[in-house]
Amino acid sequence: MATSERAEAPTSDSRQAVKPECRPPSPPPRFFGIDVDGTFHTLHEAAFLKNRKALRKLIEAAYRPFFCTGRRGWRRSDGRAGRPISAVQRIIGDLCEDGVYRGFPGIYQNGATVYNERGELISKVLFKKELVREICEVVERHKLGAHVVFESPEEYYVLAHDESTLEQLSSNMPFQNPINTGTNLGKAEVDPTPTVATTVEEICSADIAHILCFQFYKIEAHLKCERGVDYVAKDGPLELTDLNPPGVNKEAGLRVLMAEYGVDVAECCYIGDGSNDMEAMKAVDLSFAVGNAPESVKACAKYVVEETNDKSAFAKVVSLVYGIEVD
Repeated sequence: MATSERAEAPTSDSRQAVKPECRPPSPPPRFFGIDVDGTFHTLHEAAFLKNRKALRKLIEAAYRPFFCTGRRGWRRSDGRAGRPISAVQRIIGDLCEDGVYRGFPGIYQNGATVYNERGELISKVLFKKELVREICEVVERHKLGAHVVFESPEEYYVLAHDESTLEQLSSNMPFQNPINTGTNLGKAEVDPTPTVATTVEEICSADIAHILCFQFYKIEAHLKCERGVDYVAKDGPLELTDLNPPGVNKEAGLRVLMAEYGVDVAECCYIGDGSNDMEAMKAVDLSFAVGNAPESVKACAKYVVEETNDKSAFAKVVSLVYGIEVD
């Protein structure tokens, strides 16, 4: 899940809202990094349909847009690359089904995992085992199993074993998938890769690249490892915090992916709404914050559009930069 910083109160400094009118380069950038939650995705059906149409037209015009998200990638149960990214398949099923965009190239888990255009994992940055174990021990000792989900590139893991705790975890976390304990505690629309309720040893032996925490302050108060040194933390809405290994962010993921094409990261276009988009926004020459982004995020973007994700901000930027219109 892509996170956004908590909204701040408006200030008298309105410079973020009056950034200069967009004058896109000619030709426009071939590559376009797109944040998902709060930017491309919306629960407003008409607005989301417009965004999907804009993405389709952009790809059909021979540009290379790609998702750059905090979400996990996908599970390769048969060991083959090229399978659709499960997180993407649930968002844009129609584009996946006809092969327009299957989730790759793409940047996932805030840059911890990067896939090339063939669906091959080309970069994976993992937490040190010592940090994962320390968090696990804090979770177990203080009975915080309903607060943490550990993610490898292919699986979700939790340290919550009784049904009441799992139900609480499901209410805390923005997942549609059931917890895999033999009983279905999920909802009708589910992630094909269920969360695995497991042990400390199994989690510590897994390749953990991203940790999602609810009310992280309850865990951080007991940690000996340091924020900014042993892990990167991005605080977001709904009291959720993203944790990644040191040095991991979407800008770093962009640099890995653009190196595959021999392109400078500055030549990429980018759109986002959250605190995990800020480094990428600063790194590229053409970046946009959507209208629902906090002011601190808008300050990092080169341009700000008035439209929110619920008003098809992505389609608006596609029109501004690429001249592609969608009804």
